Amino acid sequence: MTKTTDTADMKTTNIFSGPLMKQTFKSNLALTIVVLVLSCLICFVLSFAMSIMGAGENSAGMMDAQTFNLYMTLITNYNAQNGASLSWDAFMSLYSSGGDYSIYTQLFAQGAESMSAALSQMGITEFSADGFAACITLLQGTDSTMATYMTNFQYYYVLATQQVFEGVTMNSQILLQNMLEVMGMNADLITNMSNMDMSTMINTMYFHEIGILPMLIWIVVAGNSIIAGQVDRGSMAYVLSTPTKRSAVVITQAVYMIAVPLVITICMCCVKLICNTAFLGDTDAAATVVLFAGMYLLMESMCGICYLGSCLFNRNSRAMAFGGGLVVLFFIAALIGMFGSDNLVEVGMGVEALNGFNYISLMTLFDIESIGTIGSGAADLSFLWKMAILLVIAAATYVIGAIRFTKKDLPL
Repeated sequence: MTKTTDTADMKTTNIFSGPLMKQTFKSNLALTIVVLVLSCLICFVLSFAMSIMGAGENSAGMMDAQTFNLYMTLITNYNAQNGASLSWDAFMSLYSSGGDYSIYTQLFAQGAESMSAALSQMGITEFSADGFAACITLLQGTDSTMATYMTNFQYYYVLATQQVFEGVTMNSQILLQNMLEVMGMNADLITNMSNMDMSTMINTMYFHEIGILPMLIWIVVAGNSIIAGQVDRGSMAYVLSTPTKRSAVVITQAVYMIAVPLVITICMCCVKLICNTAFLGDTDAAATVVLFAGMYLLMESMCGICYLGSCLFNRNSRAMAFGGGLVVLFFIAALIGMFGSDNLVEVGMGVEALNGFNYISLMTLFDIESIGTIGSGAADLSFLWKMAILLVIAAATYVIGAIRFTKKDLPL
């Protein structure tokens, strides 16, 4: 790959300089190792935290509790009319052991006929012994105990059957909404919070903020020092006094800025894939690989900006102000803009006006939400053109910076 010309027993390097690459690598080695270890550690800790959250997450919602209440209403009414003692735990004992639970089957069949309209409105398609068993199993897998669900049913049954105010219809859902309003809480916000896509939210925080922060530090420090820093310190004069052309300098340093983030990103991706398999049992690696590919393109667009600043200016402070300033601006804008995202606004934790900050940050082009649809059967491919823009920005800044450095006057 190296093009050389023999002059007076010397070889002039025009394209790539191995010694310069080695020098650049050694000068930033300590920072690179720290960033690599820290990035992989953050990835591991976040994956472990998500596994804990997943293990403790309720798999049942209000609708499942309401379904349980309907089954228990039929059982309670039957007990009151016939002096029987049917119960959910007696049913589960018979159901799991293969005993005779035909009385429950008959009861639920009669209930399905009498409450067909209500069941249809609630979206319940199966009202049977199997459906009751599935509902109980789901509730038993939550953080709440069955005693809690029975207490909830008792309130529901009393409110539904013992009306004391004429013309007033009450049920447990209305009671809950009124209690929340009395406490100054919006019931709709509580519902939105329970329906919030936590996976997308956590991925956004990781790939836009927490996970990328160590790499942004590396980009600002390394990107602004590889050329402008050497010019400012005077070491560039030594490099150019050797048979190394400016073209070889800019190409070598560009390769360094492309290769190191790529290696770190691959390591992070491998850690994430291993953690997903070990902690979350996630075998769908496609979305994870695309997420890290998008993360790499985002980092390269930042690298290109810092590289451009390093090529434009001879003073390291000015290069840092240009490249580092823009990177910090994008990071802060994305951080503020996150509180204007639809997810946080819907649960009352965000402000819609803050969404405007997302439009002044390159991180908006890293569309985590659409990437998350990969493997869902209805993938949103809008992330492709956004990733293409990041690639164009990276390529353009590298090329413009290289051309500018090869043609400008240097204070050597």
